[in-house]
Amino acid sequence: MFSIFSRSLKSKLDETKVVLVSGVKFKIKKINSLNYLDGSKALVSSFEIYKTGNKDAANLVSDKKIMEHLCHVICAGVIFPKLSLKKEEGAIFVEDLFVDPSLVNDLYEQIMLFTYGKKKVK
Repeated sequence: MFSIFSRSLKSKLDETKVVLVSGVKFKIKKINSLNYLDGSKALVSSFEIYKTGNKDAANLVSDKKIMEHLCHVICAGVIFPKLSLKKEEGAIFVEDLFVDPSLVNDLYEQIMLFTYGKKKVK
């Protein structure tokens, strides 16, 4: 009934990947994206505002909410190096990563790609 080549569910759920972002190695894991829906809505609404060029609506999207969403996703998705939402010994404060916006964006993208997988286009 079961193939000898099948893997266990636990090994599938605990899958990790090492990625190179801006010359730095990160070990990432898949996240439960349902936990971060509110923040992703802030990102989407921010994109829509700038796409349409509605500058009056730009104040409706809080930069704080976007940063908070990015911090939570990155902390949840990165296993190594150890990141933290608070300043604590032995961990890197996640907000310190924001001095390099391309690192933050690329790391966020890698976590989401690993979580959702790449779409196969024929």
